[in-house]
Amino acid sequence: MNEANLIEEIRKGAYHLDGLATYACVEVEEGFFLRIREDVLRLITAYPIPAIDPKSTTDKSAYVQPKGEYLYWSLLTKGGDFTDKASAYSKTFLGKAFHHDDEFPALGEFIRAFPEAMNFTLRGLSKASSVSPHEERNFHRLDDLTYIRVRLHLPITTTPESRMMLGGRIYHYEARKIYYFNNGCVHAASNPGQGSRLHLIWDLFLTRELYGDVFDQDSKQTRAPFLRKIGNYDDTGYIDVYGRGAYLFNSRLGKLPQWTVPWFWNNLWRCAEFHAGKDRNAMVHDRETFHKKLSTNGQ
Repeated sequence: MNEANLIEEIRKGAYHLDGLATYACVEVEEGFFLRIREDVLRLITAYPIPAIDPKSTTDKSAYVQPKGEYLYWSLLTKGGDFTDKASAYSKTFLGKAFHHDDEFPALGEFIRAFPEAMNFTLRGLSKASSVSPHEERNFHRLDDLTYIRVRLHLPITTTPESRMMLGGRIYHYEARKIYYFNNGCVHAASNPGQGSRLHLIWDLFLTRELYGDVFDQDSKQTRAPFLRKIGNYDDTGYIDVYGRGAYLFNSRLGKLPQWTVPWFWNNLWRCAEFHAGKDRNAMVHDRETFHKKLSTNGQ
């Protein structure tokens, strides 16, 4: 899948037109993954945080209306505070870092492999917990640039019962695989199992380097010795389209037409701009271009 095809599939997914929703694109080498998992498990013990309150009017992440216990650590920040949501929601990679390398060296090395990341989070769903269906924008503007924000998931711990829903379809993500996750689709997550589900989740600018190192499955090129391309666009853990996914989709959003929701129009506007041909051939930029633009804008 070349750059233009990838962009088109992402756009179709955000348009709710059965485009690209998710696929496993990269696998983490087993020994290194075990080191990351060890770091993550020590981190959540050393730095416990309260669950997100769905009634909060100040916590931005409460908009996903979690049920049960939903936990959120911000790893890529300006000062090292794991509760720094402002860093997680600002669309820049400048001035942010992982500040706990001495304590969690493998996790730090993994985060540094993705310099395009505008955030890096660790999110947990305890047993019998879920996140309600919602969607986000993945087409954005930075001055005269139209760009795509892409999201990746790496399951650290999971349960056999844990599920991801995208656009009404149900998926099960396996530990050690990095998945592209089209957050322009309506999506939700649930963990009805008895154990905890922990995912590393990060948003990135879709750069030309990222496309070559992560998304281009026709190439074996990667950016770190502990990463390996999976080699196809079909390894998604797809389960069903008419079962629990349809229920979640309809029970939450079926009560209200999608076109009455502000975020639907936001995403549609960016997709329409792309569809009309504006910047169609200039949606993927190199890292240096983003660095210059962000520096100029003081972001």
